[in-house]
Amino acid sequence: MMSSKYWKNEKFSSSNQLTIGVFLVLYFLLALLIPKSGHPSDFNCWTDWTSAIFTKDLGNIYSHGTNYLPLYQYFLMLFGNFQGSVSNIHSNINSLKYMNLIFDVVGVYFVFLLINEKLKDTKTSILLSLLILFNIAYLYNTMIWGQVDAIFTTFLFIAFYFSLHNKILLTILFCLLSINMKLQAIIFFPFIGLILLPSLLRKFNIKSLFTWIVVPIILQFLILLPFYLQGDLEKVVAVVTNSVGTFPKVSLNAYNMWYWFIDDQPMGVLDTNKYCGLSYYQWGFYSFIIAYTATLFPLLQNRVRLLMKKQEVDLSLNKLLLIATLIPIVFFFFNTQMHERYSHPMLIFAGTYAILNKKYLVYILLSISYFLNLELVLDYFNIESYNLLFLNPDFVAAIFMVAILLLFYSLYKREPNLGVRQKGN
Repeated sequence: MMSSKYWKNEKFSSSNQLTIGVFLVLYFLLALLIPKSGHPSDFNCWTDWTSAIFTKDLGNIYSHGTNYLPLYQYFLMLFGNFQGSVSNIHSNINSLKYMNLIFDVVGVYFVFLLINEKLKDTKTSILLSLLILFNIAYLYNTMIWGQVDAIFTTFLFIAFYFSLHNKILLTILFCLLSINMKLQAIIFFPFIGLILLPSLLRKFNIKSLFTWIVVPIILQFLILLPFYLQGDLEKVVAVVTNSVGTFPKVSLNAYNMWYWFIDDQPMGVLDTNKYCGLSYYQWGFYSFIIAYTATLFPLLQNRVRLLMKKQEVDLSLNKLLLIATLIPIVFFFFNTQMHERYSHPMLIFAGTYAILNKKYLVYILLSISYFLNLELVLDYFNIESYNLLFLNPDFVAAIFMVAILLLFYSLYKREPNLGVRQKGN
């Protein structure tokens, strides 16, 4: 006779398979809605780089002008090999969106997993997760613009998910994948490291340390291997080291605080210009560091108190989601040289917080501000033709600022002593 444990596992397995099936159906539904156009400049890059990889090989791509990190080159290689010819690559380059869309859906699937752990209701959790998946602001980056921020965002959210469950090696590996996709992922690493800190100390031994170090090194080695064999590894390093300062402008279409302080278009102003003895770049960077420190401080304080045994309760999931939402926003809002897309990771964390707490105001504000920032740059829906007063960068920056203030208020607001302990293996 089969045990009750078997039936529970069988039931869980069937439910899990059904859920994956639902998300696959949702993926194909969204894929049918993908427009046939995107950002022209970006798609010219995708076309040129994919063609170069296809005709030469992957290791040669950094001799053809790419300024994206290594992991995305693998996606372009897969896409090019699937197309089978340079003419097909040129004709079907818009189909790259289908590959990127996978990560939008996978990211929301992990949102579902996190929500379902709290609600214990699969159907409700799926329906609630659709508040993110069918958010036009969340999908705009992939489906309309054709950019790739969904990929590193999903890697970061998966790393966050595994850090909550004490899966140290998986967390490290997904962090590594994220930074091989986009360098800006690094702003999340102190946050995720602090989440993992108690588990790292509790599980620390020579064998574990060896695994945590060696396995990621092997993965990184494999990612870089084609470029090393080609002798272009220094060009990969150059892309990383030159990522700051390549476009030394006050803003690269990011509708942030700089639109309040620069009379001219910030896109046309060098951030090396000075005010009161400091360059605009320095003013932005120091402002970011202050805001970033304030964002991480509750978690850092919690970790210090845990280590000193002055506190036993971990920081709540709500607070962690608020911190994760703030990290990309303060990075985007205060720094110079920011693109319009750099706040993208905020939506998946803000949406998860909104769903778990039934507090949607900030999520709505961030969705509006992000959508307007992208749309006013790309002009896909031609909303500028309506000549509405609020369709301008100053207004978008104001929405971001209101959201930042509300997030900090919620982060520092005292809540019932309902901390969450990280789950063991």
